[in-house]
Amino acid sequence: MATGGTTSDSTPPGGALHPGPPPGFAVPPPPPRRGGALLAGVGIVLAIALAAAALVVSLVSAHRNSPTTAQPAAQPTNQSASTTESDKALCQAIAPLIKESNAEAKAYTSIANGTPERDVATPGFVNLTDDWVKRAQPVLDHYSAPPRYLTRTLQRYIDDMRLLASSLRPGPSTDADTAAWNDSLVALGGPYEVCGDLGVPLW
Repeated sequence: MATGGTTSDSTPPGGALHPGPPPGFAVPPPPPRRGGALLAGVGIVLAIALAAAALVVSLVSAHRNSPTTAQPAAQPTNQSASTTESDKALCQAIAPLIKESNAEAKAYTSIANGTPERDVATPGFVNLTDDWVKRAQPVLDHYSAPPRYLTRTLQRYIDDMRLLASSLRPGPSTDADTAAWNDSLVALGGPYEVCGDLGVPLW
């Protein structure tokens, strides 16, 4: 036993200790020779290239062998003429109901807001509006295809009148009442414009 607790053959010539790996770690293998690394790299590149080529060939082959679906020939359509005819039919069907709604609204709003007379008239106007919505909606539904500007704005008007009737109560108008009323006037501009251009005035 040498001084320091080491065996005499663990010290190389010169007296320095051999550095060993920490406990639990394997000694790494020596690096491969340069020629072996080069051959390994070439082999990997070649394998990747062959795999890519095989993938391209399989994709091209699958595309060529897949059955082609014949696309139907485009049928000439006259969408503008169809829309015009649909709009005119809807205008003619809805015109009496729009005029009726306008007359009822005019009679109601001619009574001063917040007065006892308006309070008395409010339940009757609500009932008339509810009944009008129930009659107007089926007419729009019958002429709703194809969806278009006239059907969208007319639906908005019907919805606004329904909302107005559901919230209207005796007493001064609320902000919600005013908003629904104003939006209904804006929405009615669509039917006024389209039907008027088609020679079916709604006023």
